[in-house]
Amino acid sequence: MFVAVPVYLCIHSLLNCNFFLRILQVEALAVQLTQREGELIQEKAEVKKLANFLKQVSCPVLHGDERSLIRNSKRKEDQAL
Repeated sequence: MFVAVPVYLCIHSLLNCNFFLRILQVEALAVQLTQREGELIQEKAEVKKLANFLKQVSCPVLHGDERSLIRNSKRKEDQAL
């Protein structure tokens, strides 16, 4: 049996459905944003570690053990050439 439904009710239902779909999309985007933010925080920490490592390596003041390691590695390089 077919029931006549006023057109404004159909449009209202469609608009509500569209509204809720948009809310779901926004929520999904919020989850993606949160995940990406976590990834960026991890990448930032890795970059900081690398920067600290590079600072330590490039520091002109070296301890005795480090100097001997560098000398040995340079000798090996010279011998390879």
